[in-house]
Amino acid sequence: MKYCSSVVAFAFLAVGVAFAAVLHYDPLKITSRLESEMEDLMQLVMKPHTLSRYIPLEVYKKMGLNPSTRLTDYRWKNCGNPSMENLIINDIKFSPDPISLAGTLTVSFSINLKVTVASQLKGVVLLEKQVAGSWIELPCIGNIGSCTYDDICPLLSQIGQCPPEFNAAGIPCKCPLNAGNYTLPGASFEIDASFLPSGDYHIRANLTHGAVDGGCYDIYASFA
Repeated sequence: MKYCSSVVAFAFLAVGVAFAAVLHYDPLKITSRLESEMEDLMQLVMKPHTLSRYIPLEVYKKMGLNPSTRLTDYRWKNCGNPSMENLIINDIKFSPDPISLAGTLTVSFSINLKVTVASQLKGVVLLEKQVAGSWIELPCIGNIGSCTYDDICPLLSQIGQCPPEFNAAGIPCKCPLNAGNYTLPGASFEIDASFLPSGDYHIRANLTHGAVDGGCYDIYASFA
């Protein structure tokens, strides 16, 4: 009987604590706290980080991190269903590896575009940076980051002149993008991405053309 009374008393106490918490709930304070925590997280993400390839496995194990998250080199993969996609990337390479934030970037690729794309090319981009073995999503700021582009064609139209290397290889850089096989054997460009803090990055680009899958691709690359 005493046991039952204790249980009932504890239940009433728990209900009272919960009720008091509800009475003191302040959405503005909660929102402010979450915003502050998000700012702290973004400050951490936007700091330069040592590339995971340079961190010994022993350190990963000592810190309790998953060694499989260690990015040892540049890589890419299809994240969709190639049999249902209209954009097939056979190969795509960036060098040097790691990519220099300011300097020469060499690009080569081989792709197959199955249909002509004149408009309605939607792109959903996920950009993440690795911090302490975890991938942290970067928000969309100024059309850079994890952004959704309802139609990429108007963005491409803002390109003044296609790079000479593209013209020489017969590769379009504006819509309409005609169906065909395109190969860029290797082209070097001077870049300045010094605004980007060093570290390991993952980008996922998911393209759709109207209601049809365009292609989904993951790229993992290190910037130093």
